Amino acid sequence: MDLRLVRSFMAVARHGSVTAAADSLGLTQPALSQHLRIFAQSLGVPLFGRVGRKLELTDAGRQLVLALEPVLDQLERVIVSAASQHGAVEGTLRIGATHTYLSALVMPAVQALVDAHPGLDIQVFEFAAAEVDRSLLDGQIDLGLAFAKDAPKRIEQVPLFSETLALIAPGHKLPREQETVTLAQLETLPLALLPERFAMRRQIDAAAQAAGIVLRPRLEGPSVEALLRAVLGGRLYTIASPLALHIAGTQRSGSFAGLAYAPVAHPGFSRTAALHRRHGRPDSPAATAFMDTLGKVIRDAAGSGYLIPI
Repeated sequence: MDLRLVRSFMAVARHGSVTAAADSLGLTQPALSQHLRIFAQSLGVPLFGRVGRKLELTDAGRQLVLALEPVLDQLERVIVSAASQHGAVEGTLRIGATHTYLSALVMPAVQALVDAHPGLDIQVFEFAAAEVDRSLLDGQIDLGLAFAKDAPKRIEQVPLFSETLALIAPGHKLPREQETVTLAQLETLPLALLPERFAMRRQIDAAAQAAGIVLRPRLEGPSVEALLRAVLGGRLYTIASPLALHIAGTQRSGSFAGLAYAPVAHPGFSRTAALHRRHGRPDSPAATAFMDTLGKVIRDAAGSGYLIPI
């Protein structure tokens, strides 16, 4: 049996879409569709049925997914274990993370690893929070960094640090450096926020709604970096992870010099970041080296007051 066909089938089963599965595997849609046809023909049973625009597993397809998952997990463990026998930090390590965590934490860690280990190649991917676990299950990445949240049973989350979302603006517009702000204060401010499709925006809206506060953003932007640029104009404020300012030491220098932050004094604005990985998958020497280096980067950020290590 061609394992490429199995992998394609499992990706479509998870995504419910040929388009999304093809993107995750780096295949064209026609190539992936051909994999599905060949696989179904070899088994002699239909594996998917179409409901509207979405593909849904047939009973035979669902039974096959349940049977294949432990087999593929065991195969991956055997391969990783064999590759790790000599203990060298080499090969290819694939890491996925949300934008702020990638820029502020992952990139400094991988830059240090590349310098220290000439035989190691690293691929870094930026994902929305919801995509990290799916990319792990698809085999697209080896490790992920995102918020701690409800996750599929085959995903293990290792808490790394906690942080509080903060109001960010030019320093002279905040009450005092590091002083907290209240939800009631946020309600009166012209805000620039991410769209609702982002987990951070949904967290902000949920906390405000629970407190009976209505936040009306004057601007929605596609990334935290875009929001910070809008805030530089002087009238707008944004809410984001303080790590957004840690990326380039922006309180001291860089393109966002002059911006400062004040944590929002409400428990709904706190969150935990976690390392995401496949449950039961042994860590390669490269993965272990990355986690050790990431820990050092996190401790450095903690020294600047941006987060609290766990």
